[in-house]
Amino acid sequence: MEILNNNIYWCDLPKYSNTILYKRRPCIVISNDIQNKGSKTVNVIPITSNLKRVNLPCHVMIDTGHECGMAKAEQILTINRENVKWHIKSLDWQEVKEVKCALLTQIGIIW
Repeated sequence: MEILNNNIYWCDLPKYSNTILYKRRPCIVISNDIQNKGSKTVNVIPITSNLKRVNLPCHVMIDTGHECGMAKAEQILTINRENVKWHIKSLDWQEVKEVKCALLTQIGIIW
């Protein structure tokens, strides 16, 4: 399966702790397409249906195609590409802009 940047996929996330999102859930692929093509790992941002604290600068509302969710840029994960199960949708340009802004905020490049 081709895995592309700025696309949402169902992914199986391992359990690291109770404070990090896990289990099968939609995720946004944020790794670049060169890495996505040649690497055994993929960088993702998990999406949750729990809409608490939507006002945080690292949280982005995302339409997953069947419900609205919240991408949590503070929970960037590296997962095995085998854990990426199937494609949901591509982000629209506004969602891409908001996700990239949330990422830059999370890692301290902008505030």
